[in-house]
Amino acid sequence: MLFKRARFHAFSLPRRLSRRAFTLLEVMISAVIILMLMLTVYRFVVSTLKSMNRSGEISAQRQSMIGLISMLQTELADLPGTGQNLLLGQPHKFNGRASDTLEWASEAGLGVMTSAAPGNYRASLEIVPSKANPKVLELVLRRWPADKTQKEEFKPFVTLLSPVTSLEIRYFHRQLNEKVDRWTDANSLPLLVYVSIQRGPDEPPYDAVLSVPSANLQR
Repeated sequence: MLFKRARFHAFSLPRRLSRRAFTLLEVMISAVIILMLMLTVYRFVVSTLKSMNRSGEISAQRQSMIGLISMLQTELADLPGTGQNLLLGQPHKFNGRASDTLEWASEAGLGVMTSAAPGNYRASLEIVPSKANPKVLELVLRRWPADKTQKEEFKPFVTLLSPVTSLEIRYFHRQLNEKVDRWTDANSLPLLVYVSIQRGPDEPPYDAVLSVPSANLQR
């Protein structure tokens, strides 16, 4: 009987050791599974935060674009029905992309970015290289007193959008009944102004059609 008990204990010891080793393996597997879950959750959180950040950037860019278009529409709506050179536009190219300019008559207000500026001004919308990085293009608003000429280089500017890839502006000509790429008629205004702004080379352009109410008074 004693021999059998001793034999039982002799053979039961490796089993206990083997069961302990298997339990340690289970703990290691559980730790690996938990680590994998943590990595999955971490990647999900990082991806979600990046998506939220990108969504916020897109929303901010869209709001800035909407604000710019609203400003332009207000300026075009404020143009008087009579006068000369109230609105001028020229097509340009920069590195093979549209870099058009739009110039108009403006008083104190959005066109000169202040409501306290006395007198009459000229304002223009155009693309220029950034002072900080010439490879980056910016959409800027220039303004200068109406009694000054462009040759006098009195044209400080305010950056409206950065970066910008292209600016295309077209005009609806009433007599021709079609779009034209420039406006040089000093005595009349276009019925509509088509603006297309592209922020990045791989991004779709933002298009807007702006009305010029004063053009209907020039029939």
